[in-house]
Amino acid sequence: PLIYFAFGKGAEAYSMLYFTAFNIPLCTVAIYISSREKNIRNILIDVAKIPIFHAMVVALAVTGMNVEVPEAIGKGMELIGQATIPLLIFILGLQLSNIEFKIGYIRIIIIAVCMRLIVSPAIAGPILDFLGVSTLEQQVAVIQTSTPAALLPLMYAIRFNRSPDLLAAIILVTTILSGVSLTFLIRLMAS
Repeated sequence: PLIYFAFGKGAEAYSMLYFTAFNIPLCTVAIYISSREKNIRNILIDVAKIPIFHAMVVALAVTGMNVEVPEAIGKGMELIGQATIPLLIFILGLQLSNIEFKIGYIRIIIIAVCMRLIVSPAIAGPILDFLGVSTLEQQVAVIQTSTPAALLPLMYAIRFNRSPDLLAAIILVTTILSGVSLTFLIRLMAS
């Protein structure tokens, strides 16, 4: 919705393409990094155990083969999709309610916030400009690189016990501060 309201309907396709391109590594490489396994077989098993990986494979196959999804299945998937974000926000709330904040987190949170909300969009713009990407595509990509930290990695952090408290704090702080940073960035790009 953010991209639609900021840049109109024409930007939605770019937004979905960008979202998909960044979620493929999030559904594979991020699991590999989160899993403390050293054996490649066990890493692949960890990746295969995560349901979103299966959903991604099926979605890519269905899309790639231009399969017509029956309306009932499509509506069911749409309802599940609409429930995903509220469910992830609920899980974030649960994680935050049990957080054991450590003073050492402050430095890491500041670095993560700066990387996500300042450095990412500052780097994305010039790189995309150099690559000759159109203005609208650049605007969409830059905005999407400057949104709050994603909720999905929190699931991996919880599943693999990889500092879920720290990640929940980063998600919370980037979400709060992105209200200011995104407003500024969208206004800057609109001018």
